[in-house]
Amino acid sequence: MLQGGEPLDRLADQELSARLASHTVVARATPADKRRIVRLLQGRGEIVAVTGDGINDAPALAAADVAITMGRRGTDLARQAAELILTDDAYPTVAAAIEGGRGIGSQLRRAVAFYLRAKLALVVAVGLSQALGLPSPFAPSTSCCWSCSWTSARRSHSSPNPPLPVPCSGRHAIRPDGSWTGPRWRPS
Repeated sequence: MLQGGEPLDRLADQELSARLASHTVVARATPADKRRIVRLLQGRGEIVAVTGDGINDAPALAAADVAITMGRRGTDLARQAAELILTDDAYPTVAAAIEGGRGIGSQLRRAVAFYLRAKLALVVAVGLSQALGLPSPFAPSTSCCWSCSWTSARRSHSSPNPPLPVPCSGRHAIRPDGSWTGPRWRPS
């Protein structure tokens, strides 16, 4: 555990950055400490999410990549600095939102991959026939039928499936129960 305020001010940025790699709790941090920590983590290439509900959290919320505040008990200043406001003031909502977003991303990747594979097959068939001097294998009506069948196949392929697991970098991840194992998250 790191102590905020004067003990944290005595640490150089490089030393603090190194300590942040192994310490995940900073006690009694001032608003300037919080903002400094956010900047140091961003300097290491981390994507930083900050949660807060008070005026003292506003500088760190404003500097963060993702700012999350409480809707009921959060101050107006904190709500203005945040991109995401938790209307139920419950932290598990953040983990559920991340898990839902990953599921949507997984479904989108599957649909795009299917569509590109299908179109690639069409391009190869037409390109190969043209290169060999053969007539096009697809008449306009055949192409229309193919397009309709691909659309139907894509719809069935895009039906709700369980999301593919998306690993987090580092030591943090979303557990199967939806809980979040750490304060830092990096998209894949």
